[in-house]
Parts: sequence; structure tokens; C-alpha cells
Amino acid sequence: MTRAGRVWTLCVSVCLLTATGAFGCNCSESDTSPQETPELIEAAPILGLEPSVAERRLALVDGEAVTVLDLARELEEASPAIAARQVDPDARLAVLEAMLVERALAAEARDRGHAEDPTVVRASEQLYVRALASQIASEVPQPSQEAVRAVFDLQRSRYRTPELRAVGLIFTRDRAAAEQALTALLAGDQRQAPQEWMRAAERIGFAGPRRQPREETEFFAALPRDGEAFVAQPVRDAAFETEPGAIHPALVPYDDGFYIVRVSSRAEPTDISFEEAAPRIRAELHEEAVDSAVTQLIAERLAAATYDDAALEAVVVPAEASAP
Repeated sequence: MTRAGRVWTLCVSVCLLTATGAFGCNCSESDTSPQETPELIEAAPILGLEPSVAERRLALVDGEAVTVLDLARELEEASPAIAARQVDPDARLAVLEAMLVERALAAEARDRGHAEDPTVVRASEQLYVRALASQIASEVPQPSQEAVRAVFDLQRSRYRTPELRAVGLIFTRDRAAAEQALTALLAGDQRQAPQEWMRAAERIGFAGPRRQPREETEFFAALPRDGEAFVAQPVRDAAFETEPGAIHPALVPYDDGFYIVRVSSRAEPTDISFEEAAPRIRAELHEEAVDSAVTQLIAERLAAATYDDAALEAVVVPAEASAP
């Protein structure tokens, strides 16, 4: 590190280590009074800083001030390990030094013309979009309790879990082998049923969502539900005709083969209360409102947009251009 760099680091260290209040430093008035902006005054209370503290200058990089508010925002977005050490001046100093390095290199990149680089422009646009999306989400009001209740009452079946069964399945296209295995299983000691079941599955085959030997499949209902692994309806019917811990007394023909069905357990139907469902409904309604606001904004922005179909057809993607 150069002498100038060491002096700079020492100055920053003294500034932080002599901080007063949450942040701040005993710098002169000329060093700690950057131009006030509405954003600074408005954001400072959000981070627990008084405007007079938030606006204090900690450093100056390429003519740009780094304020206490800038450092506070950086600490707020830091990892939990760093955030937990905010009260440690050395930790704050390390974060500030990283900010200064980043800003110094960014200034050098701008001086070298990288601000006009298409990749940089594209990355900046993506950040703008994220910031806009976050702003819109914060501006869209949360749904009322009445609206949440109305959705719950309208979709009550969605918040009711039906009776479920956990079922083991053996599948084979060999009817004789299936009948022989079923007869042996039904005649066996029910206390040894799980072990006998796995041995039979390993001998003649297994069928289920995971396609591997397993004592039981996922729980499933009498009728298919969204997100549930596929289980043939005849298999579902057989499972709900069979008591937990028992094997269905007949083969279930399906898909050019035969299933042996064993019900290992059942789960009673349950109802989700309004209090339990409300947070999820509220989040979904808010997300829908945000999507609607974004869609409207896009429509307004693109209302006057035009497209050149001929130019679009002339575009050749690299993979197509290099293909023989």
C-alpha cells in the first residue's frame, strides 16, 4: 500500500472509530455536509438515522461523497454475519473500505468507456427493472381483510385436505407371477407383511412415483390433486377399498399389467382455518394486484411501439448460422 493509501485508510479509521451515536464522525463542517436531497432526508429515519447524522460525509471518491447513510444501507444489505457486527468499528471500517474500492474501480471503468458497453447497459437495465418492480410492489396496497375472507369462502374446498392413503405398489405384466405373489402375501403372517412385501417387490417389480423398491409411495387422495404424483384411478379406488395395513384381495389390471396394492397407512381429512390460510391468500391477492399494475404499465409504455417484421425474419441466431 502506498503512503497516500495508508494515510487515507488511517483517516477513515479515525473517522469511524471516533463515531458518535449510531454512526457519524468528528469531522469538520466542510467535510461532513454534502448537499441535502429529499431522498436522504426521507430514507434516513427508515434506517434509524437522524438526517443530521445520515448526511455526514465519511469519504470522497472521485468527487462523489460516501455518507453515513450510504454505509448504513450497505450494512443493512450485508450478510447476517457482517450485520451482527455492525456495532464493531473495525467491521464497519471493512465494509466502508470495500465500498471505496468498488466505487474507485467503477469510476475507473466509466473513465475507460465501459458505461457504454452493451453488456453493462443491459445489466443496468435489469437492475432498473428490479428496482421498479420492488417500487411497484411497495406502492400497491395490501388486500383488505374482507377481500381475503371472500376468497377463502369462495375457495373453501382448496383449504380442505381430503382423506389420504399411503400405498405400496407391485407391478408386473406377468399375470401368473402376480397371482402367485398376491396369494403368498395374503396367506403370510401380517406381522411380517412389510418385509414380505419388499421381498416380493424385489422379485417381480415395483411401481410408484419413484420407480424404486420402497415400503410406501407418497400419500394420495381418492381423486387426483394438483401437484400429486400420478397414480392410476383403478389403483386409487382399490386403495380406498382397503383398510390400512392390509393388502387389496384382488389384482388391479391397468396399463397392460397388474398391480398388487398394499395400504400402509391413512391420514384423516383436515380443514385449514381462515387464520392459517389468510397469509397465503393475502400474498396471492397482492401478487395478482402487482402483476396487474405491471401489465398496465407495460401496455402504456408499449402502446406506440412498432415492429419491423421483415427485419425480425432476417435475424439469424448463432446456432443456426453455424449449422451445416
